[in-house]
Amino acid sequence: MTAVLVYLAILRVIDRDYYIDADAMLITASCGVVFNMIIGCVLHRCGVDGHSHGDFSSSDIPAEQDFSPAIGHNDRVSIVGAGAGEQAPVPLDFAYKKLEADLRRIQGVRAIHDLHVWALTVGKVVINAHLAVDADHEFYEVQCEASRLLRFKYHAWYSTVQVEPYDRHIMAICKECSSLER
Repeated sequence: MTAVLVYLAILRVIDRDYYIDADAMLITASCGVVFNMIIGCVLHRCGVDGHSHGDFSSSDIPAEQDFSPAIGHNDRVSIVGAGAGEQAPVPLDFAYKKLEADLRRIQGVRAIHDLHVWALTVGKVVINAHLAVDADHEFYEVQCEASRLLRFKYHAWYSTVQVEPYDRHIMAICKECSSLER
């Protein structure tokens, strides 16, 4: 039906026939609504969708290996990341070490862990950071300063800053914390 309507529209433009037949438009729209309602009832009858979803997880890896060279390295990184439930990697031009140093310069920050940077798209970066703060500093102020830093200096489209009290015993045994601790 869509092909017929597109064909008729092209003919009207070619013939310069700009008369609008309201009755024909109303009938066409009504048929579309009725058709969509029928399809909706067929596909959603009794809460069952009428077909099964097989387990194709084993075919994902060979398909990825077959098509990855054809679509290029960057697309492969995106496919692998999406398949693993991850975002795109850190943007190549992102100053990760500088971000870490700037977060450390915030008054009261003693340690940083779980610092993650993702590129959602070309212009959208997401940053997540956990900051361990001295007990004598106001956590809310540290969180606000870190959020402002991420938003305005690093242009984070979205950021999450978790602030927690610094505990040297926990930091000593935390595997994720040791790589970013002072």
